Formats: sequence, C-alpha cells, structure tokens
Amino acid sequence: MAVNLTGLTTYVEQNANQLISKASLGAPSLKYFNVQTGVKGKTAINLLNTTISLGNGRACGWNEAGVSKVTQREINPWVAKINQSFCDKAMIDYFLNAEVNIAAGRATLPAEEAFIADVIKGANEAVEDAVWNGVTIGGVKYNGLLDILAAEGVVQATVGATQFETVKNVYKAIPAAVLKDSAIFMGIDAYRELVMELVEKNLYHHPAYDNADVFEMVLPGTATKIIGVPGLNGKGATVALPLSETVYGVDMQNDQEVFKFWYSDDNQEFRLAINFNGGVQVAFLDNCVIAKAVVVDDDTPSGDETPTEGEDDEV
Repeated sequence: MAVNLTGLTTYVEQNANQLISKASLGAPSLKYFNVQTGVKGKTAINLLNTTISLGNGRACGWNEAGVSKVTQREINPWVAKINQSFCDKAMIDYFLNAEVNIAAGRATLPAEEAFIADVIKGANEAVEDAVWNGVTIGGVKYNGLLDILAAEGVVQATVGATQFETVKNVYKAIPAAVLKDSAIFMGIDAYRELVMELVEKNLYHHPAYDNADVFEMVLPGTATKIIGVPGLNGKGATVALPLSETVYGVDMQNDQEVFKFWYSDDNQEFRLAINFNGGVQVAFLDNCVIAKAVVVDDDTPSGDETPTEGEDDEV
C-alpha cells in the first residue's frame, strides 16, 4: 500500500517561519556568535570603549580623566535567493513512482519534506562557507570573517609545526581582557589532527572530541573552547574570536525574507523560493587572533573567470 502524502503541502505552509530561520541561521558557526536582527542593508555596530583613570580623591577640585569612545563598524550583508523547481511526473519511472499524485487538482510532490530538508541543509552549508570565506553575488564580493581578519590590527600568532603548537600560540596571543569570552576556531580537518596529537601525547583526560555534528573540546589546562567548523576546512587558519563581539546580522523582521513552496499551474511543476540575507562583522579587531598557514587553492579562479556585474552565484 502506497504512503498517502497528500497532506505534505501543509508542512511548508504551517512551518514557513521556522524553515526560513533554519535556512538563514542554521550554519554550524552561527550558534556561537551574537545574532543581530533587523539588518536590512548596511548596518552599523555601535561600539563603546571606556578608559577609566583614577584621580586623587584627597584633593579638591575637578580633575577630569578617562574617556568614553564611541566607534562604529559596519555589517554589509549579502542578499541571496534560492530558486528550485521539482517535476513530480519525472518521478513516475523511478523509486517514488507510487507516491506521484497526478489527479487533477491534487498535485502533491512525493517526499516533499525530505526534499525541503535537503535544500535547507545545502543552504546551511552555503551560509557557513560565506560566514568565513565570504561570497560573491551579482559580481559583488561580500567579506567573510577571514577577509575581515586580514585587516591591520588583528593579533598575529605563529603557525606551529603541529596543530597543538599552533593552538597554544593562538591561546597565548588572546588579549587577557577577552580571554573568558573567547573561543578558538579551526577547520574540522585540523581539529581531527589536533585530537590525534593530544592522544599521542597521552592527554586522555579531555572529554570525547565530537558528538554527531559537534566538534568541541576544552584546551587542556585552560577554560578556552576549541571548535571545529566546516567553514574553515582546508583554509589553514586557526582563529580566536570574542564570541559576544562577533556579530552575524540578518533581517528576520521583513516580509522580503521568504520561504515559499507551491505548485505552479502555469509551469506544471513544484517551485521553491527562499530569499534571505546575512552578513558578519567583529567589533574590535585588536581582540581577535589569527594564525594562517599558506594554503595553495587549486580552485582559485583565473582572471577571465571573475564574476561580472549581474551574474548571480548560487547560494
């Protein structure tokens, strides 16, 4: 007996808000950062940094000292869309043929929930990559964290001969004022190497290094987390960031953010449209640390492959 999937279209209708949130905020790295909503275009992060100077309380008079400095850094978000179509009738000759409902007025996409879940998974992977490495959309490059951390003012740490040495160098370079708020990020590839190095050093007293999709540990002898994230895979970068000062900006308050799934009578196919935005920024560059090895990227585009204005990269 075939499974009745005629009610699956309501899955999207009833969960549209949850689905757009999963698509735009589901990247693994984002759960560690400070999310700022209401970001529709270029948006300033207002920063306050107060310097206190203690004066002589035994003396009369007004002796002003110290300053509260207000500065700004800007989130420049990308605006992305995902458009996909699904022809249910193309499935008739394949494994989902029993679920294809072709009766007039009863158009239903087989395994709709599974298709949508896989699209969201792909969106999360694209956002994760954009967070760290930036993304080019419409011929415009939007910076990721590695682009931002290439600026002057970021603390530079030495790349060691091993992952453990590199992590120690990064840890020692974290400014003391933000140590409690900081975490060290690296690619999952480098993270796994680090785990093996710790095991070889007989440092077995740390907890299990991964749990499903979570790659976290505490650097032995410290309270600082080390986190493996897919956005840094193959990048040769080990980064320390103050979590409360690392901001991911999204809208999530605007009807321009869309998660829509429908059957198009005109095109005789199912269509999926997702529109959302996102952008990343760090508050104080001098509180960040990076150790970056030289990585040869065979996929680096040549000059004649540079996107031109108006071309949309898929996200």
